[in-house]
Amino acid sequence: MAARDHRRAVRKLQNNPEDKYALYMKDDTERFFRSDWFRFIADYADEAIDTAKKEGFAV
Repeated sequence: MAARDHRRAVRKLQNNPEDKYALYMKDDTERFFRSDWFRFIADYADEAIDTAKKEGFAV
């Protein structure tokens, strides 16, 4: 969802660079992508995918 929100905000800003909500959403999603929480989620997802592959699940 964050990636979709970010893409939407960027598109809105292309049409209206002063859209305050789009600016807020862009900044907020970028802050999320740089966060420790996102890094944790991404690392966990990588581990889960590796485990699933080792166990023979289609990923």
